[in-house]
Amino acid sequence: TVNAVAGAIDLNGTIVDDGAAGTTSALALNTTGATTIDAAIGGAGLAITSLATNDGGTTAIAADVSTSDTQTYADDTTTTGAPTLTAGGLGITFGNGAVNSDSLAVNGATTIVGPLTLNTATTLGADLVVFAGAGAIDLNGTIDDDPENFLSWYVDLDKDGHGTTPVGSLGCKAPDKSSA
Repeated sequence: TVNAVAGAIDLNGTIVDDGAAGTTSALALNTTGATTIDAAIGGAGLAITSLATNDGGTTAIAADVSTSDTQTYADDTTTTGAPTLTAGGLGITFGNGAVNSDSLAVNGATTIVGPLTLNTATTLGADLVVFAGAGAIDLNGTIDDDPENFLSWYVDLDKDGHGTTPVGSLGCKAPDKSSA
């Protein structure tokens, strides 16, 4: 646990699990100031158990983060560069919204509570749930879970494989009773 009260937390060296059997390696980063992740956390078979930040500050992620259990970012979170966030367990939670300014890959079920802005390519390796409340959801970049990529879907009422009525939604997977 790192408690910096209102001071900055800058992680610019790799952090990995020690590999000792039967131990956990939970990392808590607590500050109402800025937290910056500029070097990998976990990876190379040495994922830490979990990572959590507290509410009230900001977190900027510019490196890969790998945990065997959850990642919880309770403060305003942004990503830069092309980080990959990989989590087991209950996945990844952004408790105060998330913004990506470059590309982002997320592997693990992801929940975002608060505004979501995806400005560039985002690759999802599992389900994404967004509870924006009164906040905005801005999808300004490509979102891809890599199955089928069509921009429009059409309802196939007569089941001949050719749709005629636009569905009115955009997605990676065809809505029920639809074709590309």
